[in-house]
Amino acid sequence: MRPLVVPVRDGKGPQGPALVFSAAGRASFVAALKSDAQSLSMAVRSMPMG
Repeated sequence: MRPLVVPVRDGKGPQGPALVFSAAGRASFVAALKSDAQSLSMAVRSMPMG
């Protein structure tokens, strides 16, 4: 079973704040990081907030 939300933290500051993505949002974000900066910009703009 996949988690409903995925918290992401900076590895250098594990006690700091976390970004929280839906599982699908995290998958989109990671895929965009792997492709290119333009794709990342488009993925972030299209991610549902809430």
